[in-house]
Amino acid sequence: MSPSRARAIGGVGASDPGVGAARPPALRIYLADDHPIVLAGVKALVTADAGLKVVGEAGDGRTALRQVTELKPDILILDISMPGLNGVQVAERLRLAGLQGADPHGA
Repeated sequence: MSPSRARAIGGVGASDPGVGAARPPALRIYLADDHPIVLAGVKALVTADAGLKVVGEAGDGRTALRQVTELKPDILILDISMPGLNGVQVAERLRLAGLQGADPHGA
């Protein structure tokens, strides 16, 4: 990613907002994947950005569904193929339970 692109999205290489400037709270991320190496890799990428924070992780869909219901993260990164429930099923159950994400456009 180019430094200018990183600055535009507030990622690695983003300029410091200045002394005394309040930083927005970190986005709370939940990860679910049944492959430990993939989970570890995604977690490493997410935690490298100060604007992101991993708040939970699971290796199967049922655990993810239970924990997401309790933790209410801002963003979910779900594997499509997991034991128990796949990522699409987890997202659908959360939507049906009324736990869908906020409108990114603020509407």
